[in-house]
Amino acid sequence: MRLNFHHPAYPLIERDLSHEQAGFAGEQHMQYYFRQQNTPSHGYIHQLRLNSSTDFFQIDTLLIHPHAMIIFEIKNITGQLSFDFDRQQLIRSKDGHTDIFADPVRQAFQQKSQLKHWLGKHNITHPPIEAYTVLTNRNAMLDPLPPHPFAKHVLRPVTALDILFNLKPTSEPLFPHAEQLAHLLTCSHQPYVLQPFKRYDIQPSDLHAGVLCPHCPCVVMHYFYGTWHCKTCGKLDASAPVRVLEDYARLFGPYIRLNELVAFLKLPDRFAARRFVKKFNFDTAGRWVKLPVN
Repeated sequence: MRLNFHHPAYPLIERDLSHEQAGFAGEQHMQYYFRQQNTPSHGYIHQLRLNSSTDFFQIDTLLIHPHAMIIFEIKNITGQLSFDFDRQQLIRSKDGHTDIFADPVRQAFQQKSQLKHWLGKHNITHPPIEAYTVLTNRNAMLDPLPPHPFAKHVLRPVTALDILFNLKPTSEPLFPHAEQLAHLLTCSHQPYVLQPFKRYDIQPSDLHAGVLCPHCPCVVMHYFYGTWHCKTCGKLDASAPVRVLEDYARLFGPYIRLNELVAFLKLPDRFAARRFVKKFNFDTAGRWVKLPVN
């Protein structure tokens, strides 16, 4: 981690990272059930983000089928869960603590409304749209759902699979152009570009420079005759700085000045920097070096 543990943004970054990892794990868990349904590869679109003219909206998973479009809002939450549909919240009790989340079913219905508006704005016909929240974590204990129209839209993965199997065609397709619609939506996707310095109020000077050892967290490797050496574990790694520069490019952009390269990699001088650039065939323009971005 290049950010100091004591930086005010560190706990917020850890929290956001934990949420992202939990969300990713929940979606990976659902992939098992999606594969069983044997839908064509174009049938599922994950992390779809569309422009609604005034803002963006994002859908965890969208199934496009000749008989329906289904939004799955996937939640990987542990603990004892209680839905309060009237107050539009989900309450989680865990380890003596209570956390309150926005009602994910209402979120899914909001996405449904936004998707219908987006399709209508582009004059696109479509099959009926359904929306569900899927609770994927096996360690979640769900309290009995209160009587409410939203209750039937809270699912476990196995129940979601039943809905998918019920989509097996028993009649002529309501919408024969599902593949074309999936292609259009995929082409209209606008990925979210994280701006960490703006989001977390971080300055470039807040980050530690140097090539971090991939085997020893937070340990800076030392330049040693054209390679990098970790004094803690003894590993030598000539390509370690390339990975570091990929991170730099994601944070600052794909170009770096030669003197900045010296400082960021903690090279002894600009001559060592030039040898490094030549060794890895980086493109240059004057004192600028173009970095690799994967």
